[in-house]
Amino acid sequence: MSQWIQAHNAQFSLELKSLAAKATKIPVSQWLPAWVHFTDTANVIRRLVVTWLPPSVINAVDTQMSREDFLRLCTFLALTHDIGKLTPAFQIKISRDFPALRERIARGGLFPDDVKRFCNIDASPHTLAGEAILLDFGCEKNIAVIAGAHHGRPQETRKEAKKQIEYYEENYYGIQGKNGPQGVKWQAVRQDWLQFSLQAAGYTDVKELPRLDRGGQILLTGLLTMADWIASNTAYFLLADLAEEDAEFSAADRAQYALVLTLPDIWTPLSPYMDDALFAQRFGFLPNAVQKAVITAAETAMHPGIMVLEAQMGVGKTEAALAAAEILAAKTGSAGVFFGLPTQATANGIFPRLEQWARAQSEDTLHSIRLAHGMAQLNPAYQALFPNASNVAQDQPETGLVAHQWFQGKKQALLSDFVIGTVDQLLMAALKQKHVMLRHLGLAGKVVIVDECHAFDEFMGVYLDRALQWLGSYGVPVILLSATLPEQRRNELVCAYLGPQMPDGTPLPSSHSYPVFTWTDGQNVKQQAITADTPSKTVSVARIFDTSVVDCLKEALAVGGCAGIIVNTVSRAQSLAEDLEQAFPDKEIFVLHSHFLMPDRAEKEQMLLKRLGKTSAPQIRSGLIVVGTQVLEQSLDIDFDFLITDLCPVDLL
Repeated sequence: MSQWIQAHNAQFSLELKSLAAKATKIPVSQWLPAWVHFTDTANVIRRLVVTWLPPSVINAVDTQMSREDFLRLCTFLALTHDIGKLTPAFQIKISRDFPALRERIARGGLFPDDVKRFCNIDASPHTLAGEAILLDFGCEKNIAVIAGAHHGRPQETRKEAKKQIEYYEENYYGIQGKNGPQGVKWQAVRQDWLQFSLQAAGYTDVKELPRLDRGGQILLTGLLTMADWIASNTAYFLLADLAEEDAEFSAADRAQYALVLTLPDIWTPLSPYMDDALFAQRFGFLPNAVQKAVITAAETAMHPGIMVLEAQMGVGKTEAALAAAEILAAKTGSAGVFFGLPTQATANGIFPRLEQWARAQSEDTLHSIRLAHGMAQLNPAYQALFPNASNVAQDQPETGLVAHQWFQGKKQALLSDFVIGTVDQLLMAALKQKHVMLRHLGLAGKVVIVDECHAFDEFMGVYLDRALQWLGSYGVPVILLSATLPEQRRNELVCAYLGPQMPDGTPLPSSHSYPVFTWTDGQNVKQQAITADTPSKTVSVARIFDTSVVDCLKEALAVGGCAGIIVNTVSRAQSLAEDLEQAFPDKEIFVLHSHFLMPDRAEKEQMLLKRLGKTSAPQIRSGLIVVGTQVLEQSLDIDFDFLITDLCPVDLL
């Protein structure tokens, strides 16, 4: 496309070439013509579609759209996304502090002399103006709204966009109005650029543009926003000095700038099947009955949807979910995994296991990984994945995992290939917040796994249901894991995912067995009771008083082992720890609660994982007594030989 643009560059009018998209005084006065930024964005979005975008996203936008048709649509959207900058209102604002730019625009014949007579310039920001212009040229709302929303928020009302040009005519045509000499020129410039954009994308008329539902609009807005951000990076897409009268902009050369930001390779699982040998290669052991049931369902589902696995702790739900994720990604064209957990500590604890699994997917390619929570910078295993320099191609390793710099912003959190984080990263996709479309874009290309899905209060549950509705509408495979999920809540989650696809009055399967596995294949909801082949365990519960804690621990730890004590308040934990230090001078008393500074708490959690985690040996576990508050619940993948806890809800216990 860049060669085609370059060939037509000579045909661009002097008026168009004089209009600016960007201007800065740092380090010197520089600018970028509007047509150059438009084509930069088009080159970037085309590269993203060809080399980075998962097929599942295209399918989520429109199940009938080919990649070629999708590429055409994206090209048009990128070329016209800032068409609202081709207006007197925007050009007056951008040139206000740049006399040389004002002179350049005036020489082009478009800049009115009496700029002080413009009274409502701020009423037509370029995003709103872009939507209004596209509507005025006959584009359908479902296309025009993408230009209006590409800065993070859709316009508040459609009426505002439709009436913009009528209410603020001078912002679009100049003081003399639509029929004045200036107005005719402004309209001609925009009309010429629209026709050029249609031809460059392979259309002849706006009526040929496809119709999009709301989900498609959100995903394309997210992709356009990503392309616009990359194309606006002046370190790669250089500006020109305003003092240079004859600065040349080669569309072909600038198209190569899109190669500088080398995004990791797209993850492409090879097979929609997994036998015992491959499972053992991935995880180091053969699959048990629970894991085989999940794998079989993933392999046989014709139209994968949501899976809900309810099984006891230690049965290998994480491995079952990751094995199914490989299969489902291969079937649906997904190119990543989001693994959501209830707390930062949980995410930190499981990160090494998921990193090891992700490395097995990256033996011959480079993939990106993201630990997505507020204190990820305190995780040494994650920080070790950052390259020494920035995100230039030669600084990246050729294979393996990398924490890519471009994906480290809060709003880009879900765009990496493999994302391990707190579940709020998923729940925020259900909120009305700025740039939420980037979260949707990241999720639409992934398999979504949520662990401890019972650990949400009523408010969080509402957001989870809403997020599941979006994921269901995109066809995103979802795997929910829980040890204790009430039947009613399970049914609510399945219904939220299926949404309108589920016929009214459809009976849902009901089983009181345990473990139990529920999944959907299209609109069909299936369920299987699983006979676990794990060793049986006997758990006994006894009530004691505070005065009996010391004697109880002495008896329980007489032959070695470790113990945990969970209480409801920080002050109670501190007081109890002091008493135990006096009663057990030969034991190590360890305290964990939420009042520690985050660096100290992260260090303590790492120590607990080492001493009490999956790889801990009896000799390093023995003699340790951990006193903590609810931060120990569902937060760390650790095991106590003996547990004392305050009264609490049974699902938390």
